[in-house]
Amino acid sequence: MNILMLTPVFDTGGTETYIENLSTGLIKLGHSVMIASGGGIRVSHLTSIGIAHIHIKSLHKKGLLHSLKSVAQLIKLLRTHTTDIIHTSSVYTTLIAKLSVVAGIPFGAKKPQIVLTLHGGPTKDIERKSAKILKLMKTDTIAITNISKNSLIRYGMREEKLYQIYNGVDVERLKKLMLVDLHNELTQSLRANGKIILGYFGRLSEEKGVGQLVKAMEIITKYNKKIVLIVVGEGHCKNTLMYDIKANGLENHIHLTGFQYNPYAIMNDCDLIILPSQWDTAPMVILEALALGKNVIANNVGGTSELLGDAGECVSPEIQSFVQAILGNVKARKYLRFNREGQKRIEQQFSLEEMVKNTEAVYVKLNNQS
Repeated sequence: MNILMLTPVFDTGGTETYIENLSTGLIKLGHSVMIASGGGIRVSHLTSIGIAHIHIKSLHKKGLLHSLKSVAQLIKLLRTHTTDIIHTSSVYTTLIAKLSVVAGIPFGAKKPQIVLTLHGGPTKDIERKSAKILKLMKTDTIAITNISKNSLIRYGMREEKLYQIYNGVDVERLKKLMLVDLHNELTQSLRANGKIILGYFGRLSEEKGVGQLVKAMEIITKYNKKIVLIVVGEGHCKNTLMYDIKANGLENHIHLTGFQYNPYAIMNDCDLIILPSQWDTAPMVILEALALGKNVIANNVGGTSELLGDAGECVSPEIQSFVQAILGNVKARKYLRFNREGQKRIEQQFSLEEMVKNTEAVYVKLNNQS
């Protein structure tokens, strides 16, 4: 099949990792895959691994004029490239895809089928806000947790239009990438000075709870000066985060690395992976951390508890609960234990092969309907 992945940007974040992993897996199965986006810092990486990228300049911008420009560009693409499936990553790109197919594909011609994977992103209560319009557009939708699927049904979506498929992790790929930069200079220096390393990996934005990081470290360092935090990621909250770090005198306790194409050596060197998300659907970093055998503490929001199971610790999303969980873990020296249970959980329930196979089955079903 000829598959087009449509996403607003190809920047940092779990959505982009999902698209890259899925595309790579589908290509291995013999499918043709292109990714179309409004651009982003990870686009050059796609080219380096042999995945075609089409730049739709206005796709990362909303508003009537930008939407019309995106539709026009996508129509041109659909008329020059045979497309069986358009796989979207947001309600907005689904709308763009629907309009492009209706306006751009001649009557009687085979139309591409559209399927959406509903990621969380910056939108709070994503299921409640999406269900009505997805039902109206009759959109086939992949929910990445059972919690998300059940919420969509509760808010009015028809169950026959929903598929629950977990995100998958390529464990062997992570291990190979980890070995590329095995001796990270920052983590090696911190380790040499006897530090206990917490790691945050993700977008620097409100929904990820970035504002809690400085507050948490301010409390934590009063009890244990050996604890430091490495923050890996980019986002619009970065400047605020940098200001708060300096204002609270935490420059020696919080280290910002910016975006890393390959963060897995740093992740492997961390003693504890923390996720202070205020709202989220299914953070990919949880699965990646478990795949590397790391211990995880996450706020219990969205589908985090469903991903972690008994292989990590979920806490209520208040700063005090989050801090107490971290200090308790360090005091009990739990962070020193390799999380084999987490690795088993990934192998049994969150493999990339299973995700690709199940997604391909959705494509086949939809393609046979056209």
